Amino acid sequence: MSLKHWFFGSLAAGLILSGGVLSYAAAPAAEEVHADVWRQTVQVENVRVSFFNEQGVECDPLAYQGTIYIPLRTAGEWMGADAVWDQDTMTATLTTGGEPYFRDMYGPGGQTPVEDPEEYDSILEHGVTARLSPDITVVVDGEAQRFVNAGGAPVYPVSYNGSIYLPARSIGHLCRKEVLWFPWPDRSQSFLDCVYFYDSLTGAKITSGQNYLNRCDELLAELTDQKNEIKAAQDWDEAEFSAALDKLRATAEELAGLAWPDISFLQTGCNGTTGLCRELIDQHIDLYGNPDHSWPGVDPEPWQSWRDTFISSIEGDTLRLLENRIAENHRLLDAAVENQTNAL
Repeated sequence: MSLKHWFFGSLAAGLILSGGVLSYAAAPAAEEVHADVWRQTVQVENVRVSFFNEQGVECDPLAYQGTIYIPLRTAGEWMGADAVWDQDTMTATLTTGGEPYFRDMYGPGGQTPVEDPEEYDSILEHGVTARLSPDITVVVDGEAQRFVNAGGAPVYPVSYNGSIYLPARSIGHLCRKEVLWFPWPDRSQSFLDCVYFYDSLTGAKITSGQNYLNRCDELLAELTDQKNEIKAAQDWDEAEFSAALDKLRATAEELAGLAWPDISFLQTGCNGTTGLCRELIDQHIDLYGNPDHSWPGVDPEPWQSWRDTFISSIEGDTLRLLENRIAENHRLLDAAVENQTNAL
């Protein structure tokens, strides 16, 4: 996105001239407000995105009165829009027509080092002083925008550190995407909250996702039953122990090989399920299923000792994580379906 005549040095002074130019009823005057830094994950389709401001510096979204704000530069990238700033009219004009771009935080140039870690830590802890800016007009393809929050109440652009920030939900809707705030169940770990932007789900996609997750449940139950059978065995010989591990391996291989549904925001969770299955096979089953499990100078242990160590390792680690991962995938899909139904 090219930024023409972007003169934010004078913007800060101009913001104190309130005007309410977004055609809101009784728009508030421009004023300084306290905003928090939003450090949780934002995912657009299957991309965990990062944000850059008009100066080309990586930045974080802001949160003010329950609304998340993203920099105008990122909004333009998401819409495939060129942006022009007019200081005289305090208007940002975005014209679409380019290819939407979602900046992958894990891709090349997706993250940059923090210049002053101490200052950054202070900002994270205490938030920032931003400016509520109802006197800024945002025009997209010739139409002045009226931004509202999830409850339908008006919200306004925010400016901070020489950049304009726009409400993320409104930008998502301009991109014709569903918007889902997905809070982590344990609010003591709210840093794990995530906001998803995604294309509306068709009935076929929802059914595909539910079928995939139901099959995950079935195979996880099989793994659990097979694990419990191994755990309870007392009169097996080593060959029977090895055969039981082979059954466990086959079930884990089937779970790892399930075809993922065509639902972009589930891809990370599906990848997590597959990865945990591979870990179960490579780091646990194959290790303890190796008949040559002795080391030079060390007497071989009986299979029961290997069994006990194996059970302890997968119960306290991989199987528990796998169960949690599948349950979280269920919760995400259910939340998306409910979010989409409520929006109708």
